[in-house]
Amino acid sequence: MRFIAWFLTIVFGLAGLALRVQGGFAQAQMIGTIVIMLGGLVCPAFWMKDSGLLAWVGATRRDRLMFGFAFVLAMPLILF
Repeated sequence: MRFIAWFLTIVFGLAGLALRVQGGFAQAQMIGTIVIMLGGLVCPAFWMKDSGLLAWVGATRRDRLMFGFAFVLAMPLILF
């Protein structure tokens, strides 16, 4: 599971950077920032129970997943 989380972190990070640098539409930089934030939500280095930077928050995997879904579903509201 941690491998999948690292993979998604790298994918979201690179996709966000690509959107911010070479986005071909008007809101590409804002969407790139949002995608980079989603990559931060997935990153296991922040959320590991033992040595994570934000381990004291106590957010479970389900909480982060639901926040990510809400983030993606609210994107049309953010854009318009």
